[in-house]
Amino acid sequence: MLTEHGVVQDVRNQSAFVKVERTEACHSCESQGVCKMLSSKEMVVEATNDLGARVGDRVEIGLPTGSFLTMSLVVYFVPVVALVVGAAVGWSKAAVLGMDPTPASVLLGVGAMAAAFLGARSFDRRAGSRNRYRPRIMRILPGSPVPGPSDDSK
Repeated sequence: MLTEHGVVQDVRNQSAFVKVERTEACHSCESQGVCKMLSSKEMVVEATNDLGARVGDRVEIGLPTGSFLTMSLVVYFVPVVALVVGAAVGWSKAAVLGMDPTPASVLLGVGAMAAAFLGARSFDRRAGSRNRYRPRIMRILPGSPVPGPSDDSK
C-alpha cells in the first residue's frame, strides 16, 4: 500500500481534500525530476473520508499498490504501445492508403496514441467513482487539532 501524510484542507460529503507533500512514493519514481520541475512540492488529493477527519487534521492516506499499478499502466504504458502499434500499421499499410510510409506511420501512430489518451481519460473518470481507485484516509494522526471552545474565538 502506498501511503502519504497530509493535512485536511476541506471536507465535502464523504470526501476530504488533503494537502500532501510529495515524499515517500515519489522517492523511487523515475519521473520525480520532471514532476518537481513542472509542479510544486505540494498537491491536494481527494480521499474517501470514512473516519470523519475534519479540516486541519493531520491524516495518513493510502492507495492499494495494485490500483496504483493499474492506473500507471493505463496512463503510461497503453499510449506508448498504441503509438508503436499505430506507427507499425501505418508503415505496413502506407501503400493501401496511397501514402509514403513515413507520414503514414507518423499519422497513424499519433492518432492511435491520441485515442489511447482519450481512453485513459475515460478510464480516469470512471475509476474516480470507484472506491478501489480512490485514496482513502487510513488514520487520523496524533497531534491533530481537537475542536473545543477555544476554536470558536478565532
